[in-house]
Amino acid sequence: MKRVLVLFGAGCVGALLASFVFWLLAYLGLGHYVKFPYFPVLSSTWLYPKLLWGGVYALLLLIPILESKLWLKAILLSVVITLAHLFIALPFSVYKGAAGLNIGLYAFLFALLFNFLWASMTALTVKFAK
Repeated sequence: MKRVLVLFGAGCVGALLASFVFWLLAYLGLGHYVKFPYFPVLSSTWLYPKLLWGGVYALLLLIPILESKLWLKAILLSVVITLAHLFIALPFSVYKGAAGLNIGLYAFLFALLFNFLWASMTALTVKFAK
């Protein structure tokens, strides 16, 4: 039970940091330079689902593969989550096209970058919690 709580909490911390960095880059105007039209508003309704899903995704680190290689496991998980998000959630749930092409050409890179940031922070938090 302790491991589940640590992983969920670590996933929430990773999601909080990745969400803040995403918001900060949008606030600073990076989206205008790369023609990315999504500009989040820092609010609880925008942040809460990201924290919840970050914690839930971190529970996938319980899968007993690559047990001794937490960092590699977290990075592979971030790639799987990115692919699921781009090819399942975006086209079928929010109707933004496969790989988010209706959002912009850089949607894939943004998703990969921020899921990698989430995975890195989650693994770092788990490492510090031990």
